[in-house]
Amino acid sequence: MYRFAHISDLHFSKRTWDPSQFFSKRWIGNLNLLLHRQNELDPLGVYHLIPYLIEKRVDAVFLTGDLTSTSSHGEFQLAKEFVKKMQEKGLTVFPIPGNHDHYTRSAFRNLRFYHYFDAQFSFSKGTIATEWNLKEHKISATYLGNTWWVVALDCAIATPILSSTGLFAHETERYLAEVLHSIPKDHHIILLNHFPLFKTDIGKKELKRYKALQKLLLRFPSVKLYLHGHTHRHAIADLRPSGLPIILDSGCTGHKTHATCHFIEIDAKRCAIEIWEKDLHWKPKKEVAFAW
Repeated sequence: MYRFAHISDLHFSKRTWDPSQFFSKRWIGNLNLLLHRQNELDPLGVYHLIPYLIEKRVDAVFLTGDLTSTSSHGEFQLAKEFVKKMQEKGLTVFPIPGNHDHYTRSAFRNLRFYHYFDAQFSFSKGTIATEWNLKEHKISATYLGNTWWVVALDCAIATPILSSTGLFAHETERYLAEVLHSIPKDHHIILLNHFPLFKTDIGKKELKRYKALQKLLLRFPSVKLYLHGHTHRHAIADLRPSGLPIILDSGCTGHKTHATCHFIEIDAKRCAIEIWEKDLHWKPKKEVAFAW
C-alpha cells in the first residue's frame, strides 16, 4: 500500500517595486497580485497541511507546479523554505514547474526553477538511464517499488502577456515514449504534469499539443493516474473507458478559502482519493474510490 498527497498552485508571492519589472511580464503578475490575488491566495496556509501529511504517513508529496507567482528569486526562496520544511519532517517531495515558475523569459531561459529544486528524481538503478532529468529532457521518473512508478513532465514555457499556455513539445513526446517503453508493461505509472490533458474553456491556458499527449497515453494503459493543476478547479474523472487514465486535478492548494488537495491511497485492488478542503481549517470533505 502507498499513500501520497497531491498539492498544486501554491503561488508564493513577493511583490517587487523594481522598475526593471517593466522590461518583462512580471509587472502584469504584480498588478494581478495587487488587485486580485493577494485577496484570493494564502500560500502560508499550506504549512497547516504538514501535520496532516505526517499523520497520514504519506510516502510522497506530488507538487504539480505554480509554486511561485512571478518566478522571482524571492518567491522561489519562499517556496524552497516550504519544501524544505516538509523534507525536514521526513517527507519526500516531488516538485515540478508550472507556467508561473517560468513566468518571465529570463526565468525560463535561465531555468531558474532548477536553481532551487532538483531536476532529477531518483531512478531505479539499471531500469532507466540516470541522465534523464527535467532540466535537460523535460522528463524524470522514479521507481516507487511494488510495480509503481512516478513519471514527471515539465511542459511549462514563458508566454506572452495574458497567455498561460504550456507545450508538449515534439522532443518531450519522443523522450516520454522512450521512458514509457522502458517500464515493464505489467507495472503501473503515475504521470505528473502541471497542465490538464484536455483543452480548457479558456484557450490561452491550454496545453499546446495536448492531443499528441492523449494519443501517446492511449498506447500505454500502464499509466493509471494523471495528476495536474493549473485550472484552480478541483476535478476527478475516470477516463479508463476511453483508454485514458484517471484524471486528478487537485485544485488550488494556495487559496484562502476553498483550497483543496488530495490524499491518495493505492493498493493492489483499488485507489482511494480523499478530497480535503480548507475554509478556516483543513478537513476531509469526501472520498472517491476506484477499483483496478
